[in-house]
Amino acid sequence: MSERTLKAIMSFDYSLNEDERGGIGAQTDIIGLDFLVRKNQSKFEPVLIEVNGHDCMINCQINEFINKDKIGEAAKELVNTMISRSERFLVKGKTVLFVGDGSYGKRFTLKDTRDYGIKIVLVNTEKPQNLSQDITFIPHDLTDLKRTYKNATEIIAKLQARGITIDGCITFWDENIRLAAAICEILNLAGSNYKACTIAKNKYLTFKWLQKRKGDIPHWPRTFLYSSNVYEINTQSDISKIFQNNKPSLPLVLKLEYGSSAVGVKLVQNEEECQQYYQQLSDLEMSGVGLCLGRSFILMDYLQGTEHDVDIIIYKRKLIAAFVSDNGPTRLPNFTETAALLPSILSDEKQNQLIVAAYQCCLEIGLESGVFNVEMIMSVTGPKLCEINARMGGIYLRDWIKFCYGVDIMFCALLISLGIEPHVKCKYSQTCLAGIMCLVSEHAHIFKDKQNMNLILAKHESKKIRYNQFLEKPLSEDKEEEPFSSIAVIEPDPITAKKSLIKLSEELGIKTDSYNVEQFLEFIPNKTQE
Repeated sequence: MSERTLKAIMSFDYSLNEDERGGIGAQTDIIGLDFLVRKNQSKFEPVLIEVNGHDCMINCQINEFINKDKIGEAAKELVNTMISRSERFLVKGKTVLFVGDGSYGKRFTLKDTRDYGIKIVLVNTEKPQNLSQDITFIPHDLTDLKRTYKNATEIIAKLQARGITIDGCITFWDENIRLAAAICEILNLAGSNYKACTIAKNKYLTFKWLQKRKGDIPHWPRTFLYSSNVYEINTQSDISKIFQNNKPSLPLVLKLEYGSSAVGVKLVQNEEECQQYYQQLSDLEMSGVGLCLGRSFILMDYLQGTEHDVDIIIYKRKLIAAFVSDNGPTRLPNFTETAALLPSILSDEKQNQLIVAAYQCCLEIGLESGVFNVEMIMSVTGPKLCEINARMGGIYLRDWIKFCYGVDIMFCALLISLGIEPHVKCKYSQTCLAGIMCLVSEHAHIFKDKQNMNLILAKHESKKIRYNQFLEKPLSEDKEEEPFSSIAVIEPDPITAKKSLIKLSEELGIKTDSYNVEQFLEFIPNKTQE
């Protein structure tokens, strides 16, 4: 009833003009309500008798004074709201250059940035359909990823020719990270530096860099502990040399050196299998997975343990916040994600180990300001790095973190691009999200059924599930498959979430003979462990 009352007052506020509300920015932020509780037949119900705004926190603060462990609770949310409003005030009217609109699954970034009151200048190879009229579009061919600085100077020249001044530059698309960093570097804007983004994009460079670093923070572990044996493959003949000269421990993981989305990642058991996969992947044609930067590969240790994403916010080397999620087992020999859980069920100690490792790895390669996604394995000997993505986590991660913790990592990335330190105050998560990935090859029948899709979207809108779609249509099947979408259940704990997701997967037809949902969720226990 309190929430409904405040919403009614806010709605009335919106109907008033500036003077009637009390001046610029005036609005109702906090109210105090007095209730009587009466019995109506067999039930008790509240009766609102007074609304006031002057003494609403007195009793709360008396309670805090008596119970010292509660000090600050009453004002905490009000202060967080004030800070959040200040951040929005600071960004309103600022102009940010977006380098590339990204894939279908990234289109929300344009809409939501506009909702924050930020003006957008979009540079892209092609003008997106139905682009909002208040977004300034600059056409520029971004497909040649090897001419980064040339592209950067040409884009800046186009901005200057139009008399456009930008306050920040950002991208949420993996292939454009280096270009955005180069523009920031030339214009002296906030953000990640070009060298760091180049190291992060090249998986071989990332591991080699971490292996040779002695550590900027003397009392912390050395980053070679998070690295693995890694071998670069530029030609097919390199494979035989690696197996003959280095005699690596088997199995190994074959990866595209500039790849993303786990496309082309294979578990190889021997040299013959490695040669076979190399030939198969050398002819791969897919957009958005780093092939424009080169078709070299790496071989690295197969890291055994549990897989996790660490989405981390850093501002001028300061750790602002980090969020750890868990990933289920993949369908080997492929490494496409199958299932995920947020918050993590790891102990606080292990989560902190992952966060420290991710933070150190970012700093050591030079990523000192931004929102980054670090993929890690928690092995029996501690955290091990899979890869660093020098941009905000993709797919469902932004939506899940916002839903669970009330933190918008996209807004944090925008703040940092404008040189503003984000204030992040995570609410205590009383929500657990467990999700399953859906593939075109397994689940196209579900997404081509309009009635089924209407049901899924209705559940999402009513906040019964979270549905995140990454591809526009379930039409084609590539040799190397990316997930089409993710469907997650919302429950108070992981065990209940696991049961609910299995049930939902059966109802929607996600669970099939060849897509074993129970197996993908085996990392979540079936009952509370003693």
